Amino acid sequence: MLGCGGGMIAQRLAPCPSDVSLADLAASVAGADAQSPLGYGDARVLALFEALSARLSTSYVARRFPALIALGFFLRRSSLRGFLSRVRDGDGELRSPRGIVFQIMPSNVESLFVYSWAFSALAGNTNVIRLSSRSSPQTDFLLDQIAHCLDSADPCVSQTQQLVRYPHDRASTDILSAIADVRVVWGGDRTVQTVRASPIRPDAREVCFPDRTSFAVLAASGWARSDPKTRRAVTAGLVNDIYWFDQAACSSPRTLFLVGAEEEARAAQLEITAAVEAEVRLRGLTYDASMRMERLVRTYARTIDGAVASIDRMENELSSLRLEKTSPLNRDWLGSGSLVWSHLSALTDVAALVTSRDQTVSHFGFDVDELKGFVAACARPMSRLVPVGAALAFGPVWDGLDLLREFSRIVAVSGWRDPR
Repeated sequence: MLGCGGGMIAQRLAPCPSDVSLADLAASVAGADAQSPLGYGDARVLALFEALSARLSTSYVARRFPALIALGFFLRRSSLRGFLSRVRDGDGELRSPRGIVFQIMPSNVESLFVYSWAFSALAGNTNVIRLSSRSSPQTDFLLDQIAHCLDSADPCVSQTQQLVRYPHDRASTDILSAIADVRVVWGGDRTVQTVRASPIRPDAREVCFPDRTSFAVLAASGWARSDPKTRRAVTAGLVNDIYWFDQAACSSPRTLFLVGAEEEARAAQLEITAAVEAEVRLRGLTYDASMRMERLVRTYARTIDGAVASIDRMENELSSLRLEKTSPLNRDWLGSGSLVWSHLSALTDVAALVTSRDQTVSHFGFDVDELKGFVAACARPMSRLVPVGAALAFGPVWDGLDLLREFSRIVAVSGWRDPR
């Protein structure tokens, strides 16, 4: 976006929402970072996120968005302190910020930027967060709360944390990349490749999150012997994993593997599908006509390659289809509310399908030893195995990276030893 005199203009979302020259923004960020007193685990940063947590946890508007309630819980002071305490260094080692962290965020998971920003800010860094131009009621509400909290925060925090939007153009990314000590790119292969056209300093680091896909494994026998309370918990967890973020997050399961005998797996599929449909109706989850048509078109297109054994259900808020046993792992996004089933005899059969692009496995009905055996059987194991319902739960280790360690650096301190 060009401003007066040809300068690149960004929309600053917080603090102090306004239009700002990117060159001026870069200069002010660099100046603020040079004078920043923030350190790793700084109490002033904890206070910022504690205030945001309180606003999200008490707002009646936030209750309309389950992802924001989860975010408020994540940002509790006790939770953040727990993350900080995980990073333990050796004697003679101190942990310090890396400096300016420039983060480019995706459009498909509205609240992801707060999680990534929180870990970088907790490490004491100055942050410039570039948000997608796509907005939504949830994003707008969240940004309003962040702007309020930043405006009320300690000045050394508000001056070092900037949230902006600008159109996709290399010149703008060049300006902010040039001042970055760390550049973080979320958003898939294409975004990573595009951003890499903008150079960073030789001493800067880059942390990238390219395309990833995920799936679930469920023991058919585990479902068959489960009591009603357990079945309700599994159903609620599946709905959270599948319906949040339009099933488009990298950790959203796109294939549901039922492991066990064919007859038992078929019965479990029908029962789980019916339970999910009932839960969706209970929660009042609905989609507009465009999403319904998207799912319909993509689902029927998926049948052309012969991978689909049957389409068992095609409703407004849910579709259910079963893959042929010999078909490859489904990694295509078919639209939110897609239950894509595959029946396999053993976990090792699933392991044979895993590639380096697979990130999260949500599971039910297997014990820890079985899961460890599954990981050992994978040629390129995924980075997360979590219970059903926790696929979208963000943590300090993501995609195999410990974020607090990535966003901080070790200072080695050795004292003088008298040679006498």
